[in-house]
Amino acid sequence: MNEGKEMTPPEIAAVEDALQKWKAAGVYIWSYFVSHRQLALRMQRPGERNNVHIVCTGCSYLQGKPVWSGSNLSFEKLVTSEPYAQYVLQDEVGQFRAVFTHATVEFDVAPMHTA
Repeated sequence: MNEGKEMTPPEIAAVEDALQKWKAAGVYIWSYFVSHRQLALRMQRPGERNNVHIVCTGCSYLQGKPVWSGSNLSFEKLVTSEPYAQYVLQDEVGQFRAVFTHATVEFDVAPMHTA
């Protein structure tokens, strides 16, 4: 787990860039492993095969719909009393909020199919 290690500026930029490029796409909670505290969100546009996954580790809070369209996910660092950095992804449309310690971006993850 990446607790205690803040995300680097390039890692933060990658998440922000992916969210901007995939704005208004459909979002799916693709996987969630409680024991590993790992969440994967899949973003995909209707009629397209391409996708992007936002993989969050150190996930300590998760709330929201399992699927929604018209994504408007925001990403920010939280100010907390925890001894390690925490970040949040949230979207009012999906009534979604996830709190985690690290995120990465993966493009065109299998299986590739048209949304």
